[in-house]
Amino acid sequence: MNIETQKYMQVTKKKNQLLISIPVETKIDDTLLMELKFQLLAEKWREESRFFSFTKDIVATESYQRIIQMGTPIIPFIIKELERNPKHWFYALKQLTNENPVKAKSKGNIKLMANDWIEWGKNR
Repeated sequence: MNIETQKYMQVTKKKNQLLISIPVETKIDDTLLMELKFQLLAEKWREESRFFSFTKDIVATESYQRIIQMGTPIIPFIIKELERNPKHWFYALKQLTNENPVKAKSKGNIKLMANDWIEWGKNR
């Protein structure tokens, strides 16, 4: 599985390892480091929650809570993640933004809910 992130970074999952490729000329700054941390925690969260059926269990994992604790700077990373692979990021986004742009007709449909949040992100 390849996870496209910034144009300069690629995260690849092989067995129990994440391989991160960054061109040598890439400037390593706080944003890059934050995105790396987010990607690592997001992958850990996917592994931890892969057999969970209930949203309350999915969002209660340690890695998901650590992602929320990273604060509002990670909102663009979550939006990008929703574009690539819609998952249960809605609780984190509501906690971080104090907003809920999910339309009534979208509730219960992860792809539609993701689209509502993606649209929200484009308008910010």
